[in-house]
Amino acid sequence: MIENERAHYVYAAVYSVSYPLFSGSTGAPPNYTLVARDENHSSYGGYNYAFAY
Repeated sequence: MIENERAHYVYAAVYSVSYPLFSGSTGAPPNYTLVARDENHSSYGGYNYAFAY
């Protein structure tokens, strides 16, 4: 969860990270998979929160 009392926009995201077999020896990059996301907009810049689980 992320919150801000004065922001016009907030964004939260949860990623799952997996490493390919032998990634350390081959230099292969990890794989990122988006699991959850949430965002909130406010034109007034009031209390905003985003909750991703």
